[in-house]
Amino acid sequence: MSNAQSNADPIRVGLMGFGRIGRNIYRLAAEKPDVEIAVISDVADPRILHYLLQRDSIHGSFLQKDPWVVSPGGPAREKPFAPG
Repeated sequence: MSNAQSNADPIRVGLMGFGRIGRNIYRLAAEKPDVEIAVISDVADPRILHYLLQRDSIHGSFLQKDPWVVSPGGPAREKPFAPG
């Protein structure tokens, strides 16, 4: 990464769905200081999604000190699903 890129704003990513692929992308983004997960859109209960993120049978534990899914920008805010 060049010096100009390291001073730039992070790339903001939105995840549409937090299934196996969404959780893996979240794990990868958590390792990159230049990527920020801005929003996660899913219809499931956030507590269940957090549990699935923390305890993956293939990739192992992904423990965070905060009890909710947290992005580098701060704690996640829950917004109810409103269809159509």
